[in-house]
Amino acid sequence: MNTQPFHARPVLHLVPPWSVAPAPESPLRVTHDDQGALWVLALTGEADISTRDVLARGLATALAMNRGVLAVDVSGLEFCDSWCVDAVLEANSQDSSSTMVLVGGRGMVSRVFDLLDPDETLARHA
Repeated sequence: MNTQPFHARPVLHLVPPWSVAPAPESPLRVTHDDQGALWVLALTGEADISTRDVLARGLATALAMNRGVLAVDVSGLEFCDSWCVDAVLEANSQDSSSTMVLVGGRGMVSRVFDLLDPDETLARHA
């Protein structure tokens, strides 16, 4: 049994649910640019397993526009892993209404695409 008097007990302060810290921003930024028959999907930051849903939503939005050409601009990527490449390649293989082109691949990002798509099923433009 607790022998402390009631007034000596510490006061509990409840934290209201709205004070929960917001989720951190995604390290991947996806932007869209409508240029008529060309739709540009630009990726900036880091594309990895933790951002696969952000990338998937961006690709789905771009493909839903039904443009003649979808350019996936990876020039702003600092990091790209196999999840990113797989998502782009899968979107390319499932969409027959648009021609998808990888733009701006350089360094490690370009190397990951080369390793996972050696037959270049996804067209590339430097």
